[in-house]
Amino acid sequence: MQNTNTYTPNEMKMRELMEKKQYARALEMLAEIVRQKEVKPEFLYDGAYAYFMLGDYDRAADWVTNTLTYAGMSVKARLLLARICLAKGRTDDAMKLLEFLLTKEAAQLDAAKKNEIRMIGSSLAYRDTARTHRDFPALGAFVLGAPQQAVQAQNMSGAGNAPAGASDAKRLLAKLKQKIEQTQGNLPKGIAGPVGTATASVPAAIPAAAQESDGPDAAAQARSILARDIPAREKVRILTQFAGGYYTAHDPARAEAMLAAALRVDVSDWTLRNMALVQADLGNKEKALAFAAQMKRTDFLLLHVLRDV
Repeated sequence: MQNTNTYTPNEMKMRELMEKKQYARALEMLAEIVRQKEVKPEFLYDGAYAYFMLGDYDRAADWVTNTLTYAGMSVKARLLLARICLAKGRTDDAMKLLEFLLTKEAAQLDAAKKNEIRMIGSSLAYRDTARTHRDFPALGAFVLGAPQQAVQAQNMSGAGNAPAGASDAKRLLAKLKQKIEQTQGNLPKGIAGPVGTATASVPAAIPAAAQESDGPDAAAQARSILARDIPAREKVRILTQFAGGYYTAHDPARAEAMLAAALRVDVSDWTLRNMALVQADLGNKEKALAFAAQMKRTDFLLLHVLRDV
């Protein structure tokens, strides 16, 4: 970063506002700086970051483009762009950016930047480990640490070679999916969604996931995401993506840890519903019903599934 002794008064004020996380006011000061006709690239990046933190991803992307126009080698600008792509659902673009950084800018990656790549990449890589290793080999090796052949063998092995407990989880998951499909097929036409209000309460403590020595520490990952200086809804989005990846990989314990962290940020019906299904997958019917009961709108489809677990 540039020596602060060379900052103008407006630049000093903007730096102060960014440090205080007063992003709207920082953007007002950026407008003043822009009128001076000479904007340092670091303040272009600050503008992008401020828009991102305010949830305006389109303007954030525009200011990242401005940053890269004047500082084309900016690693942090590309990392921010990856986060913007992730927020907008452009997962492949996010993964391409991370792959580029790991292959073309590896020498510029310090520990903090590597940790950020791991955080962003992990929420994507676990969705389809075989595809990650095939299409994004550097990212796959960095985040997953398993060779492509091992991942393919794991995906083709079936329940017979699954880790301990995975076969039971698969059977329960298949039962849940079958019940959902049967129930959706029997719903009368015109019923668009759940109605009503739940009144039961959930346990005060959200359970933590069991940790295994041969896998990632989901609780530590969740704490790292919660500690990030990003909007609350982005924390929930990333935590939910992690949870989905773990759940797809038949690892409901780690999915539980991610959803528990998400519920500490925002107790939404969608997260509660996901947690109820994870609890059912773990065989915790009472906990599943308790989470379902906290939903603001009673989900009869979910209750129908849980009733027969």
